[in-house]
Amino acid sequence: AAAPQPTDMSAERAYAEGLERLFAFDYAGARERLVAAVEAVPAEPRYHAALARAWMALGYGERAASEADIALEGGQAAAGELARLEVLRLEARGKTGAAATAAYELWRANPDDVDAGLEAARLLEAAGRSVEAGPLLQVLERQPSSAAADPRIALAKARIFATAGDFRKQLAAAT
Repeated sequence: AAAPQPTDMSAERAYAEGLERLFAFDYAGARERLVAAVEAVPAEPRYHAALARAWMALGYGERAASEADIALEGGQAAAGELARLEVLRLEARGKTGAAATAAYELWRANPDDVDAGLEAARLLEAAGRSVEAGPLLQVLERQPSSAAADPRIALAKARIFATAGDFRKQLAAAT
């Protein structure tokens, strides 16, 4: 079944602007625009999901979990998005280990999804499981697509080496 078409273009515009700011690391600006989208169309799970990510980035775990709950309860999100929301909800509730495991499984189901792989690596590292994140990043680097050249992979590897205290490898990975 096709997703319902948006009826409020100002809400869609606010959502798009919120995503743009979220990806530019302007989390406060993203929150502002995404709150406007949610206020305009409260039943749209995509808006709540994006707002949950902004709240999480700003350090408001409970607010992020609440927005993820609303998005999940809406039941209109695609299966992959539902899994990502569950990962976010687990992380927001401080269940980093469970979030890391869920993110890893999501990536294993979609090994070509660089974003899912990077999220899994970040959460594995946060859960103290950097040993598992390293091989995951190596798989991402060996992908035949242009995704293998994604600079975020090198940065993630550098973070893992920094966590391990291997600063020579960190420097090599980052350059």
